[in-house]
Amino acid sequence: MILLHYDVLTVALLTITSVQAFSNSNKSDATSRSKIRQFDLTQSSANFYRINDAIDVPNVNNIKTYFSALEDTQPNLVSYQLDQDEIQGSQKKAETNADETADNRLPTSVVPDRYVITLIPNLDDGNFTFVGTVEITLNVTNATNSITVHANDLEINNESVSVHRLTDEVDLVVLGLSPDTGRHFFTVTVADSLVVGQQYRLRINYTGHLREDMGGFYRSFYYVGTEKRWLASTQFQSTSARRAFPSFDEPAFKAKFKISIARTEDRHALSNMPVASSVYEQSLNLTWDHFEETPMPMSSYLVAFVVSDFVSLNASDGIFRTWQRASALSQANYSIEISSDVLKALENFTGVEYFLPKLDQVAVPDFSAGAMENWGIVTYREQNILFEYGVSTSANKQRIAEVIAHELAHKWFGNLVSPKWWNYLWLSEGFATYFQYFAMHKVDPNMRLDHQFLILHHHTAFQTDSLESSHPMTNSPTGSSITQIVYNKAGSVIRMMEHILTTEIFRKGLNRYLTERYNSIAEADDLFSALNAQYIEDNSTPQIDVKTVMDTWTLQKGYPVVTVNRNYTTGSAIVSQKRFLLRNNESEADTSNSRWWVPLTFTSEANQDFLSTAPKIWMNDSQTDTTIADIGAKANQWVIFNIQETGFYRVNYDAQNWAFLAGYLNSDNFTNIHVLNRAQLLDDALNLARAGNYVLELLSNLQNTIGFEEQTNDDHTMKLLRNLVLTWSCDYGNRDCISWSIDTFATAMSEGNTSS
Repeated sequence: MILLHYDVLTVALLTITSVQAFSNSNKSDATSRSKIRQFDLTQSSANFYRINDAIDVPNVNNIKTYFSALEDTQPNLVSYQLDQDEIQGSQKKAETNADETADNRLPTSVVPDRYVITLIPNLDDGNFTFVGTVEITLNVTNATNSITVHANDLEINNESVSVHRLTDEVDLVVLGLSPDTGRHFFTVTVADSLVVGQQYRLRINYTGHLREDMGGFYRSFYYVGTEKRWLASTQFQSTSARRAFPSFDEPAFKAKFKISIARTEDRHALSNMPVASSVYEQSLNLTWDHFEETPMPMSSYLVAFVVSDFVSLNASDGIFRTWQRASALSQANYSIEISSDVLKALENFTGVEYFLPKLDQVAVPDFSAGAMENWGIVTYREQNILFEYGVSTSANKQRIAEVIAHELAHKWFGNLVSPKWWNYLWLSEGFATYFQYFAMHKVDPNMRLDHQFLILHHHTAFQTDSLESSHPMTNSPTGSSITQIVYNKAGSVIRMMEHILTTEIFRKGLNRYLTERYNSIAEADDLFSALNAQYIEDNSTPQIDVKTVMDTWTLQKGYPVVTVNRNYTTGSAIVSQKRFLLRNNESEADTSNSRWWVPLTFTSEANQDFLSTAPKIWMNDSQTDTTIADIGAKANQWVIFNIQETGFYRVNYDAQNWAFLAGYLNSDNFTNIHVLNRAQLLDDALNLARAGNYVLELLSNLQNTIGFEEQTNDDHTMKLLRNLVLTWSCDYGNRDCISWSIDTFATAMSEGNTSS
């Protein structure tokens, strides 16, 4: 499932990062470059450089941290077009049941091997119900006389419940049925003990309601003129498959599925697999679509089906089809164009092929999540897959590209290898977030998603993880804040792992992980074990143990600020770590035990090597500080730590090094510093300083430089930049921006032009 959330200040940072495209193309305009690079950290520290009290920096006034007042003093800003706040607000994937107590987990004495499901949804007479039958083939792991499955909001026909022993074709005597509505349990007790090693079949007939809350098996509609067209769709993650059929509705219970759905002649049915046969049943006046059995076991939350009158656009590769309302058929071209390329990029990187015979992508009018990665049939909110050339914006295009890449990445991370339990959700969502940028970057480098990742996810994760209320990547609780950690922080930590190991070892390690856990489940240690084995295999003198390092990032909340205090006489530096908190009122005890294995990378004005992102020095979790004897910088030159900000930590410097950086950034050589490190410097400064007024001044300078009107020669990045400047300038109360927006809107309305 997809989440694209952009925090208040991190979006402003994209403005600064993206502006490199403008500044680099106007090198002769020194005045414009000067306006863009308003980054003089040597200004009055009382007005600009206000440092968090918890960080010791010389000659800085003790002033309230910017973020401690952010909630109360800043305007309620509207995120730019890529921000899908509605996705976060209704993010079903975030609403996971992370309670691992035995009372809330199914027994494991019997486990599913195969489901046979038949469904008859009623969309036409106004009662919106469905009739179903499920047959579950069971394997017995421990002798027991009871079978417990999940069922929620289903009316079970008690007389239909049967348990059949397949070994000798004997029906067992059912002694009792025990529903537990609080835990969504339905327990069947039989007279004879179920024998280990034998298979049994549980059969249940039931009815249910096609709901309106966009969860489980639900109904939706759209209009053709004044005619309302009904359809049925599903959204099962994380615990809603049990609303469509009795099931072992936990991710670890993987099984094969064979599904049949009855439909009217004017509709068609879609599910995880292609249709094997269609048979008209005269007594029902319905057509049965019988789908092929899934070739692989899958978790129940990845089952899906759609019954609609949608039309399809088929890709030339024979795999992809995009389904949508007939009137939106032309808007499916972009998704068809990029999907095959994204899939190939993921296959090439992981070394594992997508093996299902088809992949449907369905644009659903009412869909609570941004998209859902069901095996063989991805469901999307319409705005996340439909794109109209000449009408939709560049931001729309990028959002669709990201969402598609995110969902396709799940075919490997989440579907092929599923999390053992929801506390390991980051193994799915972290990788999908990572690949939505870096796989899509392979397909369309002009979007520069590799750079945007830093601003839109890395820096966003910093904000949530800077609060004492944050939580670890593993064992995350329920709630909306899970999205920032499980998606954004996890994606950023995965990016850090890649640079720690090198891309090639990381790639081969992922292949090992996917191969070892193929069609199975995993926990974090499985990933770390595969990466570590590959790291050792490719290194004669390994420096680290992957699990030891990564546990410090996944099992504890927060992240460090690395403070660099230079000795300008000896050329050495003392580097220390401490948890970074945005609030000043947190006690020392809250951070005193927080330590990480920190991969230190650095370069200097003399060397300017921004490509070597593998760690030069490690600070381990038993160290509060370490001394680097020679940082390679002259006494009158800057040093920069965390090259390309590949490490998930902030960096603070002594005042003199900040001054050197400010001077260089205001020189004609500023582009010698990698653009990601320029973004890092600004983000770290804004979060170490009280910067409210400065943000408005910065945006005002950008507004004066690039204006609000779109230019014919604008590339993708410049269009996003202009949109950001407009949004944020207005949100911060810039009168020129507000006036321009009102006039432009009035003109568009008077001319009847609402598409711009």
